Amino acid sequence: MATAYTTNVYDADTWKTMEDAGAVFLPAAGYRDQKTVNMNENGRDLYYWTGTYGTSDNAIALTITKALNYIYTTKSVPVYYGAAVRLAKLGPVIRPLGKGKFTVDADGKKVQFTQGNLQYQASTDTWAVASSQEEIIGSGNQRISATNTEWIDLFGWGTGNAPTKHEQDDEYGEWVDWGTNTISNMALAPNSLRTLSRDEWEYIFHGRTNAENLFALGQVDGRNGVILLPDNWSTPSGLTFTPSTTKGMYWHEAGTQYNDPTNDADHYTDNNYSSEEWNLMEKNGAIFLPTAGGRDYRWATNVDKINERGQYWSSEKNRSNTAYYLIFVKNTIYFTHDSYLGHGFSVRLVRDVE
Repeated sequence: MATAYTTNVYDADTWKTMEDAGAVFLPAAGYRDQKTVNMNENGRDLYYWTGTYGTSDNAIALTITKALNYIYTTKSVPVYYGAAVRLAKLGPVIRPLGKGKFTVDADGKKVQFTQGNLQYQASTDTWAVASSQEEIIGSGNQRISATNTEWIDLFGWGTGNAPTKHEQDDEYGEWVDWGTNTISNMALAPNSLRTLSRDEWEYIFHGRTNAENLFALGQVDGRNGVILLPDNWSTPSGLTFTPSTTKGMYWHEAGTQYNDPTNDADHYTDNNYSSEEWNLMEKNGAIFLPTAGGRDYRWATNVDKINERGQYWSSEKNRSNTAYYLIFVKNTIYFTHDSYLGHGFSVRLVRDVE
């Protein structure tokens, strides 16, 4: 006899694949009243306790009846009944990698971006990716210390092993990629992620096929930033995307930068997406780099240019005390700027893919 339970049937090997991907199975274990265990036709009833009281001597149980056509999430069951228990641990919402792939060099190497800037909480020694691509900490980065209970998202260069370091001195230390760490809200092993090099940042904007039409300045839910589109981009139905190169920005070979010579041009207005619209863009692989500003190494409490300037570290040093970083403002995107290692800039990690 066919039932709703036969809609999905897996052998042990197939279920192992499902389980590895995060699927959970709740077996129909029946229930026990005061004296009798009721399996109801070979385990067709499913009762699982919740942590919620009902009325009088009752509590709420998740229930699927033997008729297989009702699922109750608020069914009141006597507390003296025996029902199954499945425990859960509260934890962070897992953030997936962006769906799109981006070519980063002439040999065809590709990466996927994380869908949010890197964050760190010193008091728990916890790394995470922002809960949305437009999220930034802002002035909260002023509270940088080894005991800080709040999150930061601006880091000195190469501080994967010392995220609260911000002093600029002769003993700054060697480069340690932030991707060597466990990211608490990503289902990836340590060393799965890395930071782009200076040349790779530039290649995404000016190197890959059709590069000039696959980026723009814009806004997501009121936050200014840069929008990057994957190699094989398809704009969601009902939305538009305007490359900033069609609005007056052009490539300066000598300066390795995109620039609009009109000083008052504001290309953050080239594209404007609500949260709902950006969700559609994100589903097709779009990446957003928000203008998180920066922190000055000389005065750790000085965080400025929030929602004006985006500054993202590369993995490459320039001089002994400086490193390259991607920087963008309303009318210019630079790839060859360098800055003191102790400055606090944003980090957006990537993963190498085929």
